[in-house]
Amino acid sequence: APKVQDAETMTEATPYAEAAENFAVIKAAEAHLKVEEQKASAKAVKDAEEAAEAARKAEEEKAEKSAVIRAEEVRLKAEADERAAAEEAGVAMRETQNSAAKAKEAAAAKEAAK
Repeated sequence: APKVQDAETMTEATPYAEAAENFAVIKAAEAHLKVEEQKASAKAVKDAEEAAEAARKAEEEKAEKSAVIRAEEVRLKAEADERAAAEEAGVAMRETQNSAAKAKEAAAAKEAAK
């Protein structure tokens, strides 16, 4: 091993020091690359979560829209059924009124025939 008094003559790096420096540079680059990969991975996870959230919201909106459409269809059918029932009731009432009028006429005719 070189002694301290030889320090002035030691101007050139030893091959070991150069190799150690190269190794340190490579390890630093690898560590930096790993950090960048982790950042990219975390961003990819975040992007995937955001995409999943957007898809879920779109599904909810679609479900909401079809629920509104179904509710409107049910309301229209109920209105149509109500109109049909009212028409049937009106026809039945008119038939009842006609029958009552005919019965009155028959009774009046019978009374007049006496």
